[in-house]
Amino acid sequence: MRSQFLALRVRPANRNIPRAADGSLPECWLLAEWPPGQPEPTDYWLSTLPAGIRLRDLVQLAKIRWRIEHDYRELKDGLGLDHFEGRS
Repeated sequence: MRSQFLALRVRPANRNIPRAADGSLPECWLLAEWPPGQPEPTDYWLSTLPAGIRLRDLVQLAKIRWRIEHDYRELKDGLGLDHFEGRS
């Protein structure tokens, strides 16, 4: 699997985001994934990870969510965890 990624520091605008003492909005990462053959980026993430993080680490952390969801689905289907009922 290959894609191109773009990471930019942005300040998202929203009424509910707490502002700093000087009234500015906090910076965060905007990560965009642009798979080959697609006319535009297909996935976007916002992250509050530190400004000094490497792009490789930022991408890895964004994409690990898929792996976690996949493993959870496998546990539910394969081991029947969705049928488990705990009782005390």
